[in-house]
Amino acid sequence: MSQFSSNINVISSDASSSMNINPSTVNVVEIDQRVEELSPVSCQNDETLPLSGPVSHACCEWIRNTTKQEKLILFCLFLVDFTSQMCLSIMAPFFPQEANNKGVSNFVSGWIFGVFALTQFISSPIFGKLIPVLGSRYLIASGQFFSSGCIVLFGILDYVEPQQEGIFVSLCFVLRIAMAIGCTAASTASFTVTAICFPNSISTVFGVLETATGLGMMLGPALGGFLNEVGGYMLSFAVLGGIMLLTVPLNILCIPANDVRTPRSGTVSLRQILKIPAVLIVSLGVIMAAIVWSILDPTLSVFLSNDFQLNSIMMGLLFLLMSCAYAASAPLWGRLADSLNDSLPLMVGGFALSAVGLMILGPFPVLNLTSELWLVIVSLIVLGASVSLALVPTFDKILEITEKAGFKDDLTVYGIVAGIWGASYALGDFAGPVIGGWLFDVQGFEWTMSYTAAACGTMAILILGLILYERKFQRRGDERDLCISSDSLSDEAPGVGTGSSETTPLLGAENDRAATGNLTSEMCIISEVLG
Repeated sequence: MSQFSSNINVISSDASSSMNINPSTVNVVEIDQRVEELSPVSCQNDETLPLSGPVSHACCEWIRNTTKQEKLILFCLFLVDFTSQMCLSIMAPFFPQEANNKGVSNFVSGWIFGVFALTQFISSPIFGKLIPVLGSRYLIASGQFFSSGCIVLFGILDYVEPQQEGIFVSLCFVLRIAMAIGCTAASTASFTVTAICFPNSISTVFGVLETATGLGMMLGPALGGFLNEVGGYMLSFAVLGGIMLLTVPLNILCIPANDVRTPRSGTVSLRQILKIPAVLIVSLGVIMAAIVWSILDPTLSVFLSNDFQLNSIMMGLLFLLMSCAYAASAPLWGRLADSLNDSLPLMVGGFALSAVGLMILGPFPVLNLTSELWLVIVSLIVLGASVSLALVPTFDKILEITEKAGFKDDLTVYGIVAGIWGASYALGDFAGPVIGGWLFDVQGFEWTMSYTAAACGTMAILILGLILYERKFQRRGDERDLCISSDSLSDEAPGVGTGSSETTPLLGAENDRAATGNLTSEMCIISEVLG
């Protein structure tokens, strides 16, 4: 309300002079109530969280200041992301060998892993559109329930006879696709709950949830390998399925069912949002960050084995080190992103640091560096922190861009943005191993990392260009927008808010909407109250 109320006296004076109304008779409380009711954008989203002291201290302070209900919601979302990632990673240490024992080739085994991300890419936008229809809580609870059943059934595949290779492969694909659908429904809905329940701290919460993702990547293989040694193939899947099943009643009890913003009018389509060039650029950044992370899956272990003769335990520890850097830094980057007016510079820094880390990891042949184990360790730590830095601000940034483009702040937009983000990450997660495996066979590890570093550098330059372009269109005043009448508001396209007459091409919408569109809305609301 602060931004709206700060301009009421000025607008009331202008209105009184032009409409011969005494300002003393204006019911300001009524105006504030009408602004609250009719404003196309939530006032909470315009607040900037202050950053007091070190980032780590500010992040801990934010968690302490949340209410009990918010902590429970955050815990539920944490479990959703953690278990979804565990579904992807828990079978990594032992499934390839189990598949080989049943006559399945490494190529087919790789596709059984990869189809999970491919399914996420296809289904994320679909669930994004279903969120306003079915509700976030229903999708989270049903997705977790469905995935828990699929993961338990996947453990029963050990009973398929080795001579029934075709049946085994078919069931693996069916269950992995079904499992991915359930996980995608839950994780996509969790993004929407984040935007609804934590509108002022989206990046901070997103950073905490990325910590859950990092822990899932770290603990999944370790827990899967341990349980497989202790109790055989089925135990890993039974334990994970049981954990996911236990989260279902917790999600039903803790995640609010009615804390949503009902779409006011019209509909918003995925195509409309994807037509905004800035959304495409940030989504490309999500894809690139996922590629940097996943391209190491088929390449790093072979490189470490050939160059340093490391055993599987040492290689696992190096992967764990990278995941630790990612999980530890994600909440800090989230808090930092929420404290800034624009989080795009964080993405530029993240991709620039990723490029440096990849060139050291290779190492880049032109630098004439000798591959040393300590350099590998340093580069993996840098990559873990830098990928997190590039990725954490992206979801909130896409929401901000759609708001500036004039789309109303409601559940439909949240769902579509969540679907776009999930599809982008899944595409990168799928493309990384495919591209990495091909480049590794053709060019070797050093040039594979060098090409990826060049792509990161290009991404940083592209986002830097977006920053400069945005700032160019933020230098104009808002006086001309005060002349827009309430009649022009009614002519807006469905799902799109008000703005000025000058458009920002990369944002796909009106220039300085946050400053000028809101003032115009106030003028019209006041006219309605006074008239």
